Amino acid sequence: MALPTDVGIETIEDKLKTVLKLRSATVNDIPVLIHMTRALAEQEGLASLMTATAAGWRRDLGQAFDATVAAIKNKPVGMALTVCIPFPGGARMTELVGLHVAPPFRRRGIGTALLRHVLAEARNNKVAGVRLTVAKDNDVAIATYLRNGFKSTEFEVLVAPFASFAAATEG
Repeated sequence: MALPTDVGIETIEDKLKTVLKLRSATVNDIPVLIHMTRALAEQEGLASLMTATAAGWRRDLGQAFDATVAAIKNKPVGMALTVCIPFPGGARMTELVGLHVAPPFRRRGIGTALLRHVLAEARNNKVAGVRLTVAKDNDVAIATYLRNGFKSTEFEVLVAPFASFAAATEG
């Protein structure tokens, strides 16, 4: 006998929707955003390049970049950082430059919720698309991106390492 679809079974995603709140970052979030950005930079082996200050965040938040906070019970547990890139002719693209979920909250759909929020905002803003870079060995993130409409490309990410970048990535 098949179960009716409305038997009250709550999925993890449904439960997450009731406790997880996504919102635009405010200046009050800057200390935790700096902490999460440093953690992300350390994970990527670029910690020495993370020189942003609270003053710089206050100046640039909402201007040079946007930040979305994922919070549970008003406590930030994740963030997504995006920039809008204009192209000649008026087209624009959103770049997801950072997505971080605090380790105790990973593998619970929070990163997916942040990603879907970024995609929805990009669609609402009528940009041409969303792009990102991801470490080749980050299988969990890659699978999440592919499940949410991203496509692998044949492009290689190349970097011209100036002194500070070269020093940060040696080893």
